[in-house]
Amino acid sequence: GYQYKVKDQGPMLWKPNAPLPIPAKIAAFAFMGLGLGMMSQTAPKLQIPFQYTGSSDEIHNEGSNQIQGQTVNPQADNSGGTKWKVRCPFDFTDSKSQSSEGGVELSGMDRVTRHPGLWGFGLIGLGSSFLTCSLPTRIWLSMPLMVALIGGEHTDSRHRRGMGGNLTKELDDISSNIPFFAIISGKQEGGNVFKSISKLAEEIKGLNGMLALGVTASFVASRGKGAGSRAMVRNIGAGR
Repeated sequence: GYQYKVKDQGPMLWKPNAPLPIPAKIAAFAFMGLGLGMMSQTAPKLQIPFQYTGSSDEIHNEGSNQIQGQTVNPQADNSGGTKWKVRCPFDFTDSKSQSSEGGVELSGMDRVTRHPGLWGFGLIGLGSSFLTCSLPTRIWLSMPLMVALIGGEHTDSRHRRGMGGNLTKELDDISSNIPFFAIISGKQEGGNVFKSISKLAEEIKGLNGMLALGVTASFVASRGKGAGSRAMVRNIGAGR
């Protein structure tokens, strides 16, 4: 069905052998970058595997190098009291949303949406749709966004009734299915939208986001130069 009825079929939004329009590239980068960026935030936090530590760090960690009352400092003879330290490229100690007696404390992507995976996949599909001139293909690639909207609401409805999960009233009141709706509608931080955005910026996993944007920029830049549309032209000619 898709191969013969949808892929590279007309009507066409521009000539198949023409370069991709600049507005389409911008839209593709924006939506794909947002989607892949959201999905990257669900992975462990990336960090540079090398860390430069000074003597102040050794003094701070002196208590961890004590054995039976004796201080053990294997780097004591290091000139200048500084050294390079190798660490894990993943930080598994990043903060997550927590529930307490005072309510729910949101963190990271939980501030944006309750379903970052669904919406991330949907936005990637929407962004990809701008890279094709075929209208049926564009509609097809946009369908995951509808799945995120309807599927997310369906999941929330079930969880509110305790079916397959649990969505408490406290969490429901300060979060949303649609990305960023809870933030801009003032549901978080006592209605202070600026404070909500500031906290989200502090909790973003920077390296994860930059890697996602880099992959997106590379992918969009490699598409839509005109040469890759010859097969589409042949398909259109064969269908006439």
